[in-house]
Amino acid sequence: MIITTPVTDYIPASILTTLNDIVLRGAADPERLAEVDWRGVYIGNDTRNAVGNQIITGVGFVSRVITFLAIQTTVPGDPSFSVGFSTLAASRCIFAIETGAFGTDNSDCIRVHHTGPGNIQGNVSAIGADGFTLTWAISGVISCSFIYLCRP
Repeated sequence: MIITTPVTDYIPASILTTLNDIVLRGAADPERLAEVDWRGVYIGNDTRNAVGNQIITGVGFVSRVITFLAIQTTVPGDPSFSVGFSTLAASRCIFAIETGAFGTDNSDCIRVHHTGPGNIQGNVSAIGADGFTLTWAISGVISCSFIYLCRP
């Protein structure tokens, strides 16, 4: 599909995205849509409640970027969560604590914070041919469950 004019007065062709398509800037003149290749995506989940390294295997490829969604599991009903990513070279996340406040972390890909039980932070410290290693730091007594999405 080649888009040559704005779709509406408010959505120019340069920012249009559709289901399973992305805009490739500079790939052609005018810009064109390309289908996203979902082969090679690996999704998994795990839990953590201790400091140190956690080795995740079974991914099947070297990940270029890993995205994380984490929630605390210590206090029932607590809405504390974290959404983040890591490329090994850089990690970032946003997190919400039980009071409704939000924060950012420019060095960790997971940070789950609760003013009562404590804080748990995870960062990707290594990426290998079949998975990756998370290094955890904890203050207090807290645990989290997390989902990760790996892309080659």
